[in-house]
Formats: sequence, structure tokens, C-alpha cells
Amino acid sequence: MSLKLTILGCHSAIPRVNAYPTAQFLEIKNHNFLIDCGEGTQVQLRKYHIKFSKIKHIFISHLH
Repeated sequence: MSLKLTILGCHSAIPRVNAYPTAQFLEIKNHNFLIDCGEGTQVQLRKYHIKFSKIKHIFISHLH
């Protein structure tokens, strides 16, 4: 089984320079998941060369 987890952010809800709110991109075989997507996630996706079109499922763990 192929599994890859990319941590896009792991800080508080308020973004700071180089400190992005929680977001993870999970790849399991041919299935791609975005888990949480705090402010600035789109910046991190571009930084890690993850195309938006690769995201097929989005999970939100909680709301603010």
C-alpha cells in the first residue's frame, strides 16, 4: 500500500509568516484527501507542487 502524508500547516487558526494553520494532504494509492484547510492552504499546496485538481475529497475536522 502506498501512503504519503504532506503536512501543509500545523499552527494555530491565525496564520503567521511561515506558520500556517492546520492542513494535511493525504495520498493513498490513487485517492487524494485534503484534511482541514486553514487560511493559506492554497499557498502551501502551490509550494509543494500539489495541483488543486488532484484533490477529490475534503475533510473538515471542526469549524471556527
